[in-house]
Amino acid sequence: MFPLSITAQVDTVVRVSAPGNVFGNYKDLAHYLCDGITGAQENANAIYNWITRNIKYDVKAVQKGELKNPEVEKVFKSRRAECGGYARLLVEMCREAQLKSISIDGYAKDWMFDDGNKVYIPRHAWNAVFINGKWELADVTRGAGGLVQAPNWWRKILNKIMRNKVCYSKHLEFRFELKYV
Repeated sequence: MFPLSITAQVDTVVRVSAPGNVFGNYKDLAHYLCDGITGAQENANAIYNWITRNIKYDVKAVQKGELKNPEVEKVFKSRRAECGGYARLLVEMCREAQLKSISIDGYAKDWMFDDGNKVYIPRHAWNAVFINGKWELADVTRGAGGLVQAPNWWRKILNKIMRNKVCYSKHLEFRFELKYV
């Protein structure tokens, strides 16, 4: 077991975009983001920031129960992933930047969790990255955004008519909302 710390500082101004010619694969992108940046924390931030701003949570796959372990290349090209895909992409991009990173499978209380539920099925993945002699935790899935109930056109009309917006949708969609976790 290794000691964990969650005190990493996050720099939001590190480059997070890249020209089209480096989008061929995640390895080229990792080098583009990190070459020329000194410091493990800055490199980890650059990778974290790019992933959280460019990879969407794959709501349809999760709802269909298609939680396969997609190849990192597939996640990178489709720009969609569930938590395992996010975590594996971070590991591989960190490897290209000469950073130690591991994926951690475990439990999370999320929108499907009700008080009183027992947590017995590991269904979340996050990372630990070795920075400046310590393992720092990173959750790129949670950092990218979250699921919202998106009303369909009929519910939008009902919500405009009704004073109390009680017409929520069962349709879930992912919304980017950069968070640092």
